[in-house]
Amino acid sequence: MAATTTSDVARTGLALSRAGLPFHGGWEAAGTRRETHDGRPVTVVRFQQPAPQQSALSGGPHLSVVLDDEDVLLGYTRLAVPPPGAERELPGEDEARTAAFRFLTGLDPQYAAALAVQWVAPHHEQIAGPGNEPVTVSGTKVKTRHPDGLYAWVVIGADRTVLTFERDIRWDSAAGRRGTEMWLHDRWIAAREGAGIQPSAPYALV
Repeated sequence: MAATTTSDVARTGLALSRAGLPFHGGWEAAGTRRETHDGRPVTVVRFQQPAPQQSALSGGPHLSVVLDDEDVLLGYTRLAVPPPGAERELPGEDEARTAAFRFLTGLDPQYAAALAVQWVAPHHEQIAGPGNEPVTVSGTKVKTRHPDGLYAWVVIGADRTVLTFERDIRWDSAAGRRGTEMWLHDRWIAAREGAGIQPSAPYALV
């Protein structure tokens, strides 16, 4: 992972602002990757909350963004330890669907109008919290399919904000798992770089 330039930060900030996903305080640039998304060149920018000796692939809190060369937002995740007393019920199916499509429509109205909902369900991610203790970050996931056969989803958190968004995701039916690279996921990146084991399906093969 290369050092993040001021240009990378500016591109990311503008893309998030246009998407209605402004930066929240406490995030510092941690590194940038030049990768591909099913052959499409992308820039992956990672931000982390300052913590002693936290590596770029620690599995800790991070805000990561995937942009193509036209600055189309292909992926976003914001995984942070919830503050004390922040526990709330997850949004229900109707509320999550409404929030997800409000975001998608603001991002790309034509794209959003073509999406068909596949399912809505609780979704959980685990990160390393204080003392390296596991912390679960939860939301309600709205998974959709575009007529081009690719998938998109939005995860709405308990605070009713977007925790994760991905689009143009290919499913590998033969392998029974995701086909598109997973640049928002530390376990997958670690396995790809030889620092971890291949995650089980539905994770993509490294």
